[in-house]
Amino acid sequence: MDGVGGMTHDPYSVTPRKPLTDKQRLQLFIRHQGICCLCGLKIDGVKEMWDEHINPLWRDGDNEAENRAPAHAKCARLKTKQEAPERAKGRDVAEFHFGAKRAKTKPMPCGRRSRFKKKMNGEVVER
Repeated sequence: MDGVGGMTHDPYSVTPRKPLTDKQRLQLFIRHQGICCLCGLKIDGVKEMWDEHINPLWRDGDNEAENRAPAHAKCARLKTKQEAPERAKGRDVAEFHFGAKRAKTKPMPCGRRSRFKKKMNGEVVER
């Protein structure tokens, strides 16, 4: 497995999206014969078409035409929503691995992160 959590790059530096020109959108629609890449149904190209990244940018995808396909707006939103937990998990794993995030455990009693401290005479007081 490459990188942290299957990632090979910084989870916060994502390739910026490049919008397609009208000509490129038409070529994309024709190349895929107006079929949604997610559900396989015909797209009404006038109002419903979104260009969807097959391999998402956050997962080292690129903006090339080979990585894009037409999709219904509803299908694209659903795919994005379903990928959200995976994106968050990748960021959490990277943050924890590099020490940017502490483990979610209770602090040791009277330890440095505890709100109590124990004096040399055995008395426990709040910090």
